Amino acid sequence: MIAMALILLTALYVVLFFIVGLKTNRWATRLIGWGVLLAPLIWKTWDIPVGYYRFQKLCEAEAGFKVFVPNPAPARIIRLDTSSYSGETLLRRRPSVQAAEAQDKKYDYLSKPMAFALYERGENEKIVSRLMDKVGTTPGRGDVRVLESAPSNADYIFSENLDYPGDRISRQVQQLRSKEGTLIGSSTSLDYWSGDPLTLFIASNVRYCGPPRATSDREYNQLLDLVAPVTK
Repeated sequence: MIAMALILLTALYVVLFFIVGLKTNRWATRLIGWGVLLAPLIWKTWDIPVGYYRFQKLCEAEAGFKVFVPNPAPARIIRLDTSSYSGETLLRRRPSVQAAEAQDKKYDYLSKPMAFALYERGENEKIVSRLMDKVGTTPGRGDVRVLESAPSNADYIFSENLDYPGDRISRQVQQLRSKEGTLIGSSTSLDYWSGDPLTLFIASNVRYCGPPRATSDREYNQLLDLVAPVTK
């Protein structure tokens, strides 16, 4: 349907260009008419070369899997500052980690801020959790949210963020930092989209650099491997 719509819009533009050229005798009028027809196209596409140039520069500077601190100290406690990964799974796969601070299962619908729970191994290696933060209802509104965030005791913090720096670019960044804030490793991928469903004559065109987002689990594990080995 989208392809057919683009073909029809393209044909309409061609017809309108011919009509403007045939129905007007003065070149000034023709140029004004053609300019009016081209205005939407220019408005929707003028930033394409600017965005692609910036995309290339960001790819050179940021994209890829990078290790900044080789052989960091082993992790005792890891904080997962993301809702994408489970504290329970982390402890099951990484026996050297004593505890994990991650999203609380009961309040997994909360965000900004997220409610954290401490996951530990209990009797018979069973993983148990307890809420770290103070969660309750806000006065007047009555909605449930984090009222007070507990301090973290983690040695390392894993974070994941998707942002849009402008110029048709999106960027996903995964980072592992020490409790002091030192960047241990990172994985950055960028997308650049030069198409637009409202743009005539321009088909959608997506460019990528860095690790594919479909493999973000792999990069997550590679970052944690730096401080905690995996037991399969």
